[in-house]
Amino acid sequence: MSVTIEGNGLITAGGTSTTQGRVRLAEDTDNGSNYIELTAPASVTSNQIITFPDTTGTVALTSQLVTSGPAFAAYMSANQSVSSSVWTKMAFDTEYFDTDSCYNTSTYRFTPTKAGLYQASVNGSSNSGGGNFFFITIYKNGSRIGGLSGIYISGGYNDDPYQSYSYLFSMNGTTDYLEAYGNTNIAGNTFAGGNDASGFSAVWIRSN
Repeated sequence: MSVTIEGNGLITAGGTSTTQGRVRLAEDTDNGSNYIELTAPASVTSNQIITFPDTTGTVALTSQLVTSGPAFAAYMSANQSVSSSVWTKMAFDTEYFDTDSCYNTSTYRFTPTKAGLYQASVNGSSNSGGGNFFFITIYKNGSRIGGLSGIYISGGYNDDPYQSYSYLFSMNGTTDYLEAYGNTNIAGNTFAGGNDASGFSAVWIRSN
């Protein structure tokens, strides 16, 4: 292993045929002999650069340092009968995927285990027939905080009204949760099921 100091201010910790380059930063000797070690991967497909921000602070390292987080997508496997003109939780009971097991197909609730900003979306439809509205939205912790999407119908409707809604939510990674809700008075008072008629999803975007 070798250390090279170049004229452009670059310091290179070289590797060997069996060991990658490493840099150790020791703690205060009054406290002991422990250290923080920066180690390159054994194999790197291309040059990677880490740039620190122009600010004073502490970088907190966690097991989730990699910039990824929970994500899921689900749909309703069957039609859901609901009461007319009442906000009702939509029964998204079948998952396409759930990367961190944060979505519950029994309570239809997404409770992410990593704090940050999440883009969440819901889409759905109500079976065709007489009536004059269909709304959908996403609740956070049991309350609507980001508006809704809906359609008003005049003189009856002979096709399935379809709506979609999306919003960016700040989640604390422990107790915050999201649920999809709908409201309709279309004949039959039914949210249409099937993977071609309904969907609920969310994905971690970045830290707060």
